[in-house]
Amino acid sequence: MVHAHSFPRFTKHKYFGLWFVGHEPWREQEFLWFVRQERWRRKIYEDYLLLFHMNLTEFKNSLKEKQPPASLSPYLEALWYDAKNNWDKAHTVVQDIEDKTAAWVHAYLHRKEGDVGNADYWYSRAGRKRPSFTLEQEWDSIVGELLLG
Repeated sequence: MVHAHSFPRFTKHKYFGLWFVGHEPWREQEFLWFVRQERWRRKIYEDYLLLFHMNLTEFKNSLKEKQPPASLSPYLEALWYDAKNNWDKAHTVVQDIEDKTAAWVHAYLHRKEGDVGNADYWYSRAGRKRPSFTLEQEWDSIVGELLLG
């Protein structure tokens, strides 16, 4: 993992979790040049994801708890409750949110419920088609995409 001490002139940048000492513009340009070097770009991005984003395994591990992590978006919170076999709570969390991501989660929930007609309506609102794979695969797919933000 790349640590702040790996960059002697930098502490943290606003995009990669590292900010500049004194916020001096020339240091930001120097840092971005460093990031653009092919050998470092992927490593820094991977470390950024590890530092600031929960992954699917961590999300699934959080299901052992009684309450969802406080940092979850409402979409992920709904999927968390769904995985805990609390469909009603999951539906309540997401049903009044008016955007495509909420519609996607809502569609999944109605597909799981067995209400295919209603699910298709919500998939349409989400700009998606009902998938042909299993509910477990769809849950993993939605959670994975939402975790990557």
